[in-house]
Amino acid sequence: MESRPFDANQDFGRLQAFLAEMRQQVSQAAYYQFGDLLWRIHYASNAFDPATDLRIWQYEDASIAGFAHYQASDDNPEFLLRPELYDSRLADEMVAWVVARARAGGASAIEASCIEGDARKEAFLAHAGFCPLDDDPMVFMACRLADALPDPHLADGYEFATAAERPDLATVTGTPYSPAAYATMVQSHGYRDELGLRVVYKDEVVAGCIAWYDAVDRCGEFEPVGTVASHRGRGLAYAVMAQVMAHLKR
Repeated sequence: MESRPFDANQDFGRLQAFLAEMRQQVSQAAYYQFGDLLWRIHYASNAFDPATDLRIWQYEDASIAGFAHYQASDDNPEFLLRPELYDSRLADEMVAWVVARARAGGASAIEASCIEGDARKEAFLAHAGFCPLDDDPMVFMACRLADALPDPHLADGYEFATAAERPDLATVTGTPYSPAAYATMVQSHGYRDELGLRVVYKDEVVAGCIAWYDAVDRCGEFEPVGTVASHRGRGLAYAVMAQVMAHLKR
């Protein structure tokens, strides 16, 4: 077993296959959908550098045993490994790598996630010194695209626009993109322009989303999706998601 930094030239597809396997065998909620990893890498405010912030552990045949990432912007590491390895030396190495990076960055505490009922990961985190928090839970929800889809109806005065027509999502996400940063994201592994949609009102982008489709896992994920505060309560995020779900189904 060895560990190494992420390599963009070879690892996107390998991590995609690993995550799809774990989501299908263990739990969809316990492991990233591949689009979640892509969004974390490309979301401007994360300042995420995969060459230094993501480390892979692999077997002698180069198959992936797991990976960890830590970004100093939010002190929220993730440990994503095969469940049978939670009580192994590999798991201890992952924690040591994250703790060393956190201390070097001046962090006073770090937080990791675990779904309810994942006894192996709970035990692993407890052994590493993590304690449960009293924060509100995060809820994961899924929709079968084989079922009837909702109607993507917009109220009068609103219209859809493609990501190519209106690339800026700053009003929705709160984080503006430079032209260079946006160009990097739309050229990234896994991005499909027809899965990014906006709602425009009087020439202003007031709602929008990006969906990431994983052809290996055969699942899409919305990240991000939102509506500016002054236009909420009018079904705009609902409509934009419904329209993109129709694209995903096709």
